[in-house]
Amino acid sequence: TSPTLAAVTDRARLDQLPISGRMFQSLVTQTTPGMDGASASPRLWGLRWGVEFLQDGAVMANRDTGELSGRPPGMDTIEEFRVETNASSAKMNRPGTVIVTTRGGTNLFHGSLLEVARNNNLGFGVARRREDRWTRPPHLVRNEFGGSAGGPIVIPKIYDGHNKTFFFFSYETSRGSAVQQLLNPTVPLTTWRAGDFSGPGGAAIRDPFANNAPFANNRLPASRISPVSQRIQERFYPVPNFGDTSTLVSQNYREQISRPFDPDLYWTSRVDHRFSQKAFVFGRYTWNNSYSRPYEGNLPTIGRLWQIRDTRAFNVSYTHTFRSDLINEFRFGFAYNDQPRYGAVNGNEMAKQLGLQGLAPNLPDSAGILKLSFSNVGLTGLTQTDWRVPGFKNYPRQFQEQLSWYRGRHNLKFGGQFTFVRYEDFQAPANLFGSVNFSNRFTNHPYADFLLGVPTTAARAFPSTYINRTRPGYEFFLTDDFKVSKKLTLNLGVRYELRPNWSEVNGLQSVFDVASGQIVVPDGALGKISPIFPKGYVNVVEASKLGLPSDTLLKTDKNNFAPRFGFAWDPKGDGKTSVRGGYGIFYDRMIGATANLVDGNTPGFAQTVQSFPNSGAGSDVRLSD
Repeated sequence: TSPTLAAVTDRARLDQLPISGRMFQSLVTQTTPGMDGASASPRLWGLRWGVEFLQDGAVMANRDTGELSGRPPGMDTIEEFRVETNASSAKMNRPGTVIVTTRGGTNLFHGSLLEVARNNNLGFGVARRREDRWTRPPHLVRNEFGGSAGGPIVIPKIYDGHNKTFFFFSYETSRGSAVQQLLNPTVPLTTWRAGDFSGPGGAAIRDPFANNAPFANNRLPASRISPVSQRIQERFYPVPNFGDTSTLVSQNYREQISRPFDPDLYWTSRVDHRFSQKAFVFGRYTWNNSYSRPYEGNLPTIGRLWQIRDTRAFNVSYTHTFRSDLINEFRFGFAYNDQPRYGAVNGNEMAKQLGLQGLAPNLPDSAGILKLSFSNVGLTGLTQTDWRVPGFKNYPRQFQEQLSWYRGRHNLKFGGQFTFVRYEDFQAPANLFGSVNFSNRFTNHPYADFLLGVPTTAARAFPSTYINRTRPGYEFFLTDDFKVSKKLTLNLGVRYELRPNWSEVNGLQSVFDVASGQIVVPDGALGKISPIFPKGYVNVVEASKLGLPSDTLLKTDKNNFAPRFGFAWDPKGDGKTSVRGGYGIFYDRMIGATANLVDGNTPGFAQTVQSFPNSGAGSDVRLSD
């Protein structure tokens, strides 16, 4: 009877089905035919962006990336979820939709408690490889616990909410013992640290500043070792402590290091109120905090990342029944997602301690590290997560209106949605505090190149711009489920979407106009062009000069009509056989990565310096005071 193919997983099945990690989207991807890909951004029938996640009718995903924002609803919070994967009506903007309905209270008090425990005594210890027998097994304690409660809101002698006002609350968190993290980098040999490469099988070390003459005894004089390289070595590289430390072997340093457990907290609260038999309202608020604080770079000398993901969601819905065949629904939804990241090493302090010269001027006082890598030898490089505050902060707001009219064999729905999205991000470029690579190009040995301070390539970067962009969206639909006969049901509809492009609050955005060969910026933004942007390299003009919108720089496509048609046919009329089919046009949402309007390194406002190759003499770029 319905063209749309949908699978509903109700509360009873959620209680019974085994699931890893208490994440409902695992059930979505594992039990829905045609659904695959990552659980945060699954694909339907191989489409790039084919699935929309809704919770109580409001969007759950980031509007910039299309992925689920943070932790999904807790298992005890979900009443049911419905997955539509075929012949979506004009009400939906994607070919596939996952609709999650949260639980509400009833006239009876109900509650639940949960505890998931893992520890060594239960036999869930960490297995060790034979070569790791020198490490003792870590003490493991992990507890995921929480509960839920729901029922009528009753205040003795003041208010009796039976049949009128209900509440539901759920809480989940995790606690555990200290995490044992194994660090197993490959570090330079003790002899190499002193400039001695005379070991067996070693390549002949040449002096690039003396016509490639070999160094005596394959040793670098102490006076030739770069002071900056010496400080990097002492600051970040421990001496080997595992295996044969006289020859270079992979993972020749081992340390099992302890760090605090990363907790996860999630709670949902919901209140329902019935004004009468014809009108009721509910509101829901969700909050989640997730920590991630591992040691970075696989080295014990860098330190721990500090990262917290903060996600929140609010939704209120009002339903009014005017008469038995006419129902109106209004919703407002708000979502928030932020994930700032702080590395352990402060970039400016590191640059001063190491004596780095030649970095971009006026660098921010933020976390950062000199990115260092080796080619042609398996040594562990230097890296840490780039500073990012805020971290792809999304907060979309949605207003929805839908009117349902049941008239004879027709089920008509009219509606619309207004969405306003703000996206903020501020991430340090990867090379903000320098990036160098060492190969065997100059001395015939990568680590000898490093000690002499002559990288094969080097790069630096200037601070990126603060991303602060907004985007509205307007969507309208009309759909009719028409019962032609007992055997045939049609779904007829049309959808219209108006999606202006992103606009940057600070005006720091640009596009390249292919026709004129010029960079286009918003009106009034010419004075914000970076002073180091090459004069006369590419002409920069304001948008109005080329007849383009000053706020979005791109003309809005106003022809996004999306017709939909679906049918369900019962050939024999006995309910045993169903043939479904449909046709529809869907408009993909231009996400931030596709729009490429603002990425923190927008041409004209921020500059990125490409990797610079050292000359054959090795004298263009040096690690020295």
